[in-house]
Amino acid sequence: MTAVDSSPSMIEKYRNRLGHLRKLKPNYNYEKCTNINLVCGTAEDISIFNASVVIVNLTMQFIKPEKRDQFIQKIYNGLNKGGILLLTEKIIHENEVILEMHHDFYKKFKIENGYSELEISRKRDSLENILIPETLASHTKRLKNAGFDTMDVWLKWFNFASMIAIK
Repeated sequence: MTAVDSSPSMIEKYRNRLGHLRKLKPNYNYEKCTNINLVCGTAEDISIFNASVVIVNLTMQFIKPEKRDQFIQKIYNGLNKGGILLLTEKIIHENEVILEMHHDFYKKFKIENGYSELEISRKRDSLENILIPETLASHTKRLKNAGFDTMDVWLKWFNFASMIAIK
């Protein structure tokens, strides 16, 4: 397994979690699950080959829109026949009324979880033109264009969706 994150601190947190698991279950046979390669870099720069499963979790929205088709094509090409892609992304709705409702619900969720209006506003401003979500239709079209013909939305929560695509 290869785990990729562009943040050195996130890679370190994952490394610490792996160490913590070993302490929780010292007699567990970790030989089967310690073949984990932690990479500090961008997902676009990773070579994918002979893969059974690729998980792209809240990543596409940070890739420049003009590079997204190429990224999904690279994943498709690197998957084995029958391999799956699990894609989870923040999405936008095509309908403005629903889009605004999603934003309102998500803001309310953040406030209920202790975020202040100022913190929410600052985060939104800091991600403007960096986090660029797309519609489900855009993701579906990209997957089809790459060669995936079996796919489904298996989870959707307001403006977040998870899709499965099978090669």
